Amino acid sequence: MSVLCPRSRATEVVRIIAHVTHSSEYKTFSLLPLVKAYPNLSRQYGEVSCIAGLTMVDTGQPQWSRIYPVPFRALTEDRQFRKYQPIRMKARKPGNDPRPESRRVDVDSIEITGSQIGTERGWEARRMIVEPAIRESMCELRRAEKENRTSLAIFRPAEMLDLVIEEVEPNPDKGDRAEAWAAQAQLLEPSERQQQRKALEQIPYRFKYHYRCSDANCTTHTQSIVDWEIVQLYRQVRHRDNWKA
Repeated sequence: MSVLCPRSRATEVVRIIAHVTHSSEYKTFSLLPLVKAYPNLSRQYGEVSCIAGLTMVDTGQPQWSRIYPVPFRALTEDRQFRKYQPIRMKARKPGNDPRPESRRVDVDSIEITGSQIGTERGWEARRMIVEPAIRESMCELRRAEKENRTSLAIFRPAEMLDLVIEEVEPNPDKGDRAEAWAAQAQLLEPSERQQQRKALEQIPYRFKYHYRCSDANCTTHTQSIVDWEIVQLYRQVRHRDNWKA
């Protein structure tokens, strides 16, 4: 069976995310966002998210990038990108973060450059972009972290063992900062105020994956889930008596 639409769509996006130019301090580059972390409350930046995704390098291979700080809920509507929707922005290497993927973003430069890649035919168009970036195992990534500070990657676990749900105590200081950040909306334009009206909710649980990777000597891994979707799922099911089941 031949499929034309997903391949042409993926090829179009690869061209988009390959766009890279340079200026004196900032680099203008395009990104395909794959991970959007639940917002955190920073003393310096207020409510911000960390975004991770793929861009293309001169070799034609996808490369991970992390952009921060992104005050996503405070972005104007025309800048509120979705996952798998290509964007372009100006960013630079931060002076206080040695991880090779990290970029400090100029929020005002963020622009959406294309439509979101769909999930038709088993995510075919998305897989054509993501699968070339798949690494062998988490154990391999741990070794790469020690060698060159690699901190972002994608891989397939060999075996999922458990979803760990831990209770956490709300942080009163973060609660105060969330309220203060939301209150700043009163100084903004009505459309922006609508986006920031509610203070960031502190989730009283921490979610983690416990799994075994494909490395022959793997002794299992446990990692926190920081993606925004896990919080949205919790909000949808928390009213159920057996929501943890």
